[in-house]
Amino acid sequence: VLSSLEKKGWVTRDIDSKDRRIIRVNLTDSGREQSHRMIEEMRSAICWIFSQMGERRTREFVDLVSEFTTYMSICHPGQPRPTAEQVREAFVERGKRVAEHMAAKRAEN
Repeated sequence: VLSSLEKKGWVTRDIDSKDRRIIRVNLTDSGREQSHRMIEEMRSAICWIFSQMGERRTREFVDLVSEFTTYMSICHPGQPRPTAEQVREAFVERGKRVAEHMAAKRAEN
């Protein structure tokens, strides 16, 4: 994958002069532009999908994803499952973050 990005001129590989085992991969200006185009295309596609789903179903989807990521944030491989108290705490924190985000959005407008 990296070599194809390199051939397209989107990335460069630079060997560290102090430690030749380290190879730094950098975006070129062309790669940065392509990245921005791809992000914009993805944003446009997501907006279109949400417009097809409608506001109610989009809100339900976003709420479910938020709930899922909250559970994922407290479930760690090889660890016991979170207690009911840990789950409650995670959702309280989530509520605080949402409230802070909404307050910041209101302040912008």
